[in-house]
Amino acid sequence: MPMPENEAERLKALKEYNILDTEFEEEFDRITELASLICEVPISLVSLIDENRQWFKSRLGLDAAQTARKISFCQFTIGNLEMFEVEDAILDERFKKNPLVTGQPGIRFYAGYPLIDPNGHALGTLCVIDTKPNKLNENQQRALIMLANEIVSQIIARKERAELKIAKEVVKNAEQLKASFLGNISHEVRTPLQGILGITELLENRDIDESKKLEYLKLIRRRTLELQDIIDSLLDLASLEAGGLKPVPKTFDLHDFFVEIIQPLAIEKQLAARHLKLFFENEVRQKSFVTVDPKHLKRVIECLVLNALKFTPYGFVKIKAHEEANQFRISISDSGQGIDPDHLEKILLPFRQDKEGFNRSTGGVGIGLSITQKMIAMWNGRLEIVSLPGKGSTFSLLIPI
Repeated sequence: MPMPENEAERLKALKEYNILDTEFEEEFDRITELASLICEVPISLVSLIDENRQWFKSRLGLDAAQTARKISFCQFTIGNLEMFEVEDAILDERFKKNPLVTGQPGIRFYAGYPLIDPNGHALGTLCVIDTKPNKLNENQQRALIMLANEIVSQIIARKERAELKIAKEVVKNAEQLKASFLGNISHEVRTPLQGILGITELLENRDIDESKKLEYLKLIRRRTLELQDIIDSLLDLASLEAGGLKPVPKTFDLHDFFVEIIQPLAIEKQLAARHLKLFFENEVRQKSFVTVDPKHLKRVIECLVLNALKFTPYGFVKIKAHEEANQFRISISDSGQGIDPDHLEKILLPFRQDKEGFNRSTGGVGIGLSITQKMIAMWNGRLEIVSLPGKGSTFSLLIPI
């Protein structure tokens, strides 16, 4: 079986046009009909050739939708990149025993021109076939070449239309996402602000007792931290998108980092949590050094802990760090609501949460995990997620030693 020199690239290009096994289209059928009229033959085909077959995007005078590549005439056409003509197949040693000659459709005459895309890939052919010996005149050959080039133009235009449609959908989805985000961020910023304003008005009452004042001050602190988290997330995302949030790697002892930074963080979040137990297990040995940006690492762990607390109304959240197979694993596990497997990829996109739309009951703008993933990628780390609905989740950060 003859094979073009650039066969791998040719097949790749053919598949990228997404035209194989599609429905009939009028613009292609008009060309095959015109080719048949001009060349005065009963059969005309737009043949696209993949690894094993020639598939007909358009066909006139033939019932078969495809035939095996190894018995096709068109396999010779795409290899020569020029007009290929067989005046009488019975007299040609290459074809006289071909089942398409000895059986249906009884080919005696064939003429084809390759469908060559702008990168020089022969996607297939425009061919005309007769059941008796024949020969195209010069004008017919020229017309066949022009029609073949028009088919290539149609294939390219078809791909461009599909890409434009996808681009429009992306823009439409982005606009909808932006609108949802602006509505959500407005709600999320107003909520803690209104809470802070309301509590400060209560504190202006001089008759309030000291125990109430302390409770109100704790509420102000909680609301302020919520607002700070939203603002920090927005600033981080803006910096990441603009390429301005560059890591500043430092080599430090991961064991000490957990003792000095993460354990106090866990205690702070424990105080803010309701009906929850927060466990901390530091199994990293002393003098276990990593080279990452410690501020980014703290931000990532804080985000994962806050996320676990947010979606775990009761039960536990556990932070665990240990060494395994030339890497450190930092896991944040919870007994929360879990995540549907179909939504695992979505939650890593900006402004998305597990449920479609935004979850007012848990709050947040849905960008923490997106930021986390981008930060981890900057220092060659990896984020793994294991979760089942109703069974809780484990987010694991893996850092190379």
